[in-house]
Amino acid sequence: MHVTKERKIRNASFHTLASGSFKPNGWLYEQMKIQANGLTGHLEEQWKDVGPDNGWLGGNGDSYYLDGLVPPAFIQEDENLIQKAQKWIEWTLNSQRDDGTFGPIKLKQNNNEFSEKDWWQEIIMLKVLIQYKEASEDKRIVPFMQRYFQYFYSTLTAFSLKIEVGATSRACHNMSTRDCRI
Repeated sequence: MHVTKERKIRNASFHTLASGSFKPNGWLYEQMKIQANGLTGHLEEQWKDVGPDNGWLGGNGDSYYLDGLVPPAFIQEDENLIQKAQKWIEWTLNSQRDDGTFGPIKLKQNNNEFSEKDWWQEIIMLKVLIQYKEASEDKRIVPFMQRYFQYFYSTLTAFSLKIEVGATSRACHNMSTRDCRI
């Protein structure tokens, strides 16, 4: 039998700031404006997988773009970026099924089509929804996530996290989502 020492958990030195809880100025503000006026603000116009063909808008692409769009939209209070993000948020919230699942049923990423259950897309979108909730105070997010996690806990043994694509990090992401600040 292997015996390990009990370790005391220390408080973290750094803490995540909620989206919209601070306002940048100076150099950081200028860099965020460059980002908003550049690729972040216009990527969906250039790349159809994050624009009209995105799985989170009814097409095939993934949700990574939104993970990079929501925080700067609300931090800068940029109405144009907020409106871009809002259509994704609304589609996601309206996609929740009776069992708690949400999002695209099939998703194509990097020329791979996911037809069997893969939690990763949902984990990314849950992170996005937390960021959105922190910034907007949208009351729909908590019940949405509660329904999802009821499903998640009841089916995790049937659809395990995929080891070949980083199950440990995915599990950690989902735990940080479950223990989120909402």
